[in-house]
Amino acid sequence: MNCKRYILILIISLLVPKINAQDSLRSRNIKGQVFLQDSTNVPARYLMVYIKETGNTALTDEQGKYNIRISGNYEDSVSLEYSFIGYKSQEIRLLPEKKKDTTEIAPVFLLPQPIMISAAYILPKGKTAAEYIISQVWKRADENEKKLKNYGAEVTYNLSSHEAPTIAKIIPSAMLAIAKGWATISGFGPTARLCLKNDDVNITATLNRHVINGKTIDTDNRIISSNIELDKKTEENFKEIFSHFDLFDLLYGYHGSWRRRFTKHETFELVGTYEYGDKLVDVLEWKSEGRLTAKAHIIEDDWGILKIQINYGPEAIRCEARDIGNGIFMPVSLVISPSATLIPAEKIPRAIAVVNNMRTINKKTKKRITDILKSRIGQDFNPFMTFGYNIRYDKINPTPQY
Repeated sequence: MNCKRYILILIISLLVPKINAQDSLRSRNIKGQVFLQDSTNVPARYLMVYIKETGNTALTDEQGKYNIRISGNYEDSVSLEYSFIGYKSQEIRLLPEKKKDTTEIAPVFLLPQPIMISAAYILPKGKTAAEYIISQVWKRADENEKKLKNYGAEVTYNLSSHEAPTIAKIIPSAMLAIAKGWATISGFGPTARLCLKNDDVNITATLNRHVINGKTIDTDNRIISSNIELDKKTEENFKEIFSHFDLFDLLYGYHGSWRRRFTKHETFELVGTYEYGDKLVDVLEWKSEGRLTAKAHIIEDDWGILKIQINYGPEAIRCEARDIGNGIFMPVSLVISPSATLIPAEKIPRAIAVVNNMRTINKKTKKRITDILKSRIGQDFNPFMTFGYNIRYDKINPTPQY
């Protein structure tokens, strides 16, 4: 196991999510299980389930199971879409059941997504197909950013960490001090300290977002579940981290550096196309010299980002988006898979041997790592820290309705 790779994955995981759909209102529960159908049927871990009519989303757990909730009046039928990168999306129409508060659906099996050879584009001189597609995405993003002046959203966000104190013992003291200082300067010192003191943390909160004439107002920002007791300072700090977070920027990097980086410094390649309803989706792939890769799924003609996946060895980040109105694609689900940092029980002896042979870390650090790995022999070791989002939008309004 490469120590630098391991630390990089943990740093990445600080910036992205693990999501659990929650709803405090009266609701109808829809339960089920999803499998990926290759040569064998494997539970679809962290797959997105999306209800088209309401915008509700949920992610499956390690066994591929999900529980999605619909609040309020549910007398009409609804469509459930099951979506996972690399597999063909499947849709199920669910009829209303007025006398039932819980509906259990038969297992769903997703087949691998067949990728077709992409149709030829009429390209500007000197541009590849991928460069043309990316340029159209940014052009449409510029147009859509101007439209996003009035809309509403319900945002559920989650912090999960597992064995953060253990990882703190591995990291050299100087590096740990820098990380703590960075957390404090960035404004989430109390939350970071909470994670470093507890082996397991899981906090879920929700807020209502109103964007009126381009101004963001967040209301009803509250904790809806926590597995540990929070003091007032930590609770307020946790809620403040997510307040006024730019949802458009989450998907497009509109004000961030990654958009400029992929536009000016990195090169995508068009690797294929597939059907999505009555639309076509282009799949663009980017690879670094190392193990970092990225795939973007772009809806043709709408030029919206449907899916993004970033891998560093195992899957790290996956973002799903949908058209929330007026042809504007916005994120509805963002997840980092905890399997990105998982060391299965059967691989721990090998990991110990790899660490012992590493020349890039000193003996004290090496001993700390191997002692922890030895204490986990016979069981999986999976430390992680993630932030997550689950977002349901109201339709975009041309004029304020709040």
